[in-house]
Amino acid sequence: MSALFPKQQVVGFIQSLVLTAIALSVYFLELPYNVSLIILLVTAALQGGLQLIVFMHMSENENKKVLFINLGYALFVALTIVFGTLWALIWGF
Repeated sequence: MSALFPKQQVVGFIQSLVLTAIALSVYFLELPYNVSLIILLVTAALQGGLQLIVFMHMSENENKKVLFINLGYALFVALTIVFGTLWALIWGF
């Protein structure tokens, strides 16, 4: 029965909740802007990595080349969307 219990997913979920609580505490503690930005960026990067490894099973593929190609493409699409939106809405192009 214990082989059917998703222990890794439960631990990952708890870690995700802890990282979310840390990010939420930045708002309630009213920290300086620079400190808040650093904490939020670090927790966002950790949570993104956690989601990729635990819930999207990025570490289970034997072919690491495909893994890095997919990850690079995902980063390219995400950055294109973010900077394309900034370019169009803020900078007026």
